[in-house]
Amino acid sequence: YGSDLPLVLAAIDDVQKCYSIDPKRILLNGFSAGGTMAYFIGLSRAQLFSGLAIQSSTLSAGESVAGRSLLPAPRKIPVSHFHGDQDQNFQSAGALNGINRLQAAGHLVFWHLFNGGHSARAADALAQFDELKGFTAP
Repeated sequence: YGSDLPLVLAAIDDVQKCYSIDPKRILLNGFSAGGTMAYFIGLSRAQLFSGLAIQSSTLSAGESVAGRSLLPAPRKIPVSHFHGDQDQNFQSAGALNGINRLQAAGHLVFWHLFNGGHSARAADALAQFDELKGFTAP
């Protein structure tokens, strides 16, 4: 996991070279293990992203990848997190613990607990985009 950081950052650079992308409006999104990586990369390099969109993961999983606490982050980045109340892979109580820690550290957090399991839904991804689209990276 930790060795994936340079690969992800290189992929973002490659996409920026091919398309006209506002570098201050890049959202980092992840579901499950991708959410773990989004927490790890997004909080480690918070200055690069306008927001984090997470589904069905936990801050503590991202910290496990990092081998350290991800708080405080280099900046207070907004986070939208959707999580099923019956998720057996990442318990909702663990996700809520991370949400509370993010809020205590001063991050703006949009927390959505839905009736369901370990899943990502298209409507939720669109809602996350709507919540985070007004934010920019420094």
